[in-house]
Amino acid sequence: MPADVRTRALGYLRTGATRVVHARSPKDGTPPHEVVATVQGHQRRHVVDFLDGAWSCTCQTPNCPHIFAVQLVTGHVTPTPNGTPS
Repeated sequence: MPADVRTRALGYLRTGATRVVHARSPKDGTPPHEVVATVQGHQRRHVVDFLDGAWSCTCQTPNCPHIFAVQLVTGHVTPTPNGTPS
């Protein structure tokens, strides 16, 4: 993962810009299998979701820092929709 993606994701966490709206987890304590969150970016608010095993963000940027911020909050770091590790 590029260092700037990690830096930006951590910045979203530090400033409180990341908000999990909904998360559904199995009862066994594993990471959520459904997540909806918002991340206030520099210019607009982005919607991030994890549904049907895939992450997506309204910014549609490869190696998305918004997705990575939500992954850090939920403990669910998985590949992004384009298959690159986030």
